[in-house]
Amino acid sequence: MNWQPLLSWPALIALFLPAALLCLWLVWKRPGQRLAWVRRLLLVTMLLLVAARPGTYVQTSNDSRLNADVLFVVDTTGSMAAEDGPGGKPRLEQVRKDIRELVEKYQGARFGIIAFDSSATVGLPYTTDTSAVLAWVDTMRVESTATSRGSNVDRPLKRIYEELTDVKSQFPDDLRLLYFFSDGENTDDRESRDFRPIARLLNGGAVIGYGTEQGGKMRASGLDAPKGYIKDPATGADAISRTDVRNLKRIAREMAIPYLHTERDSTVLGKLAPIKNLHSIKTDQEGQISAREDYYWIPALGAALLLLWECAYLTLTMPALTVGRKK
Repeated sequence: MNWQPLLSWPALIALFLPAALLCLWLVWKRPGQRLAWVRRLLLVTMLLLVAARPGTYVQTSNDSRLNADVLFVVDTTGSMAAEDGPGGKPRLEQVRKDIRELVEKYQGARFGIIAFDSSATVGLPYTTDTSAVLAWVDTMRVESTATSRGSNVDRPLKRIYEELTDVKSQFPDDLRLLYFFSDGENTDDRESRDFRPIARLLNGGAVIGYGTEQGGKMRASGLDAPKGYIKDPATGADAISRTDVRNLKRIAREMAIPYLHTERDSTVLGKLAPIKNLHSIKTDQEGQISAREDYYWIPALGAALLLLWECAYLTLTMPALTVGRKK
């Protein structure tokens, strides 16, 4: 059994522990309603289990795969929370959609993820387990506003080079594809470094831009963040993040891959050129691929039954309470 929570564990604890403690206290303080508060405690527990996403990995046999190693490089800086994506949604929401479509497009490939904000980290090593990729995508968040220290789109450059070099040495005959998701905005007052060393390691991919040049406001993120939007320290007004299209186009040009933008077309992935020489290949021996099987539906079913019980209880007791007040 393993867990892939929808929120971080500290966030889940902060959300559910007070509710559970309150139910326990009321179980003790109100013996006449003990069954009702035990039921509510069980409901809180079921909802916690749903949010924690229990599951297991099962091994499935496969003797073929796609001859591609796909690397996603995802900007998770605070500016990706700006609300000027398609439909006025945060930019990162469109990134989720685009990655899901790419995973579907390259079924059978290896996928790796690098995330960058104030630092660059390998979010997921190369894997054929698409459920692990999608779980990472579902749970990715922008960096905490309180810990943000300025950013630059060249932050993941070293990590990208290392990951591509490593996968090339292991699988020299594979196609190496890179998809770079960002708004291109630098906030550390310096120009981005040259991405041309990456070009010789790639067989395709794209730089995909998000947001607008007019910009959008960014909601503060993190448990210790103030409510509302991030403020401009110079003026005290809501800060505005603006897409740097020039920067993104330069990066795409240096890596010799196309540039696409979601502002003009929310289905940019449909415009990607076909990758030449992409095909399924037989592996040397039958391999074992891990696939995740989620069990959150079990506590979700339990929570639904408890909610029905709670609704029935309230329906039956409310008239009695109303009559009692009138007397």
